Amino acid sequence: MELIRIGNGVLAAAACEYGAVLQNIEYNGVRVCVGFDTLAEYERDECCFGSVVGRTANRTGEINIIDGREYRLPLNENGINHLHGGFCGFGKKHWSVSARGGDSVSFTRVSPAGEEGYPGNLDVNVTYRVEGTALIINYRATTDAPTWVSLTNHTYFNLAGVGTGDIYGHDVQINAESVSVYDKNNRVAGRMPVAGSCETSSRFRVANFSSNPPPACQIISTRSSVAISSFTLPELAFDASTRASVWFIRRCDF
Repeated sequence: MELIRIGNGVLAAAACEYGAVLQNIEYNGVRVCVGFDTLAEYERDECCFGSVVGRTANRTGEINIIDGREYRLPLNENGINHLHGGFCGFGKKHWSVSARGGDSVSFTRVSPAGEEGYPGNLDVNVTYRVEGTALIINYRATTDAPTWVSLTNHTYFNLAGVGTGDIYGHDVQINAESVSVYDKNNRVAGRMPVAGSCETSSRFRVANFSSNPPPACQIISTRSSVAISSFTLPELAFDASTRASVWFIRRCDF
């Protein structure tokens, strides 16, 4: 497994072509993201460690409709949900390096029409870039037909250093105006303002986590007291007669 390393002496990262996986992040010499050392471990992994998730992150049902046409997506989670792009999503695909430098690396792949049941060819580019003490992930996807796309990165963090214990002492702040609403199958069913949502969601508007964490949380951050400024779209259907593009940007400040 060849690793492409980027960094600036304070913040460093490593990624590979399998799954466009973000295999390592180090801040001042401390490893803060969980990753594997061999390709075989990533091939066996079922938790998407560090990988690009797509075509769509999160859960949906089997039947999805665009422009009145029905598409069936494989149900890879307990026979109930289509999760993170299917049985062989983007995190299980080989990507190609399209550009690389001392502080950035870009990966690209073409998801053909029909892959995991999705319509349209999708040309995807993901760039990891170190900028000062920030790691920036930039996604771009271009399609030639109406389809769904919602890209994200699935890295797991321990900001105190991997292997040092749990993450319950971390502080998290999420600069979001809304929170997803889920149905009984844990599929996104809509959005509601954070101010009117559950107490757990409201807590994340201020830097708070500490000794009473919610039951589940994927931390996307870079220091013990953090602010997250990012977004993903649960579903985006392209309405395009020729080609259409969408950009996703996520910034993690250490």
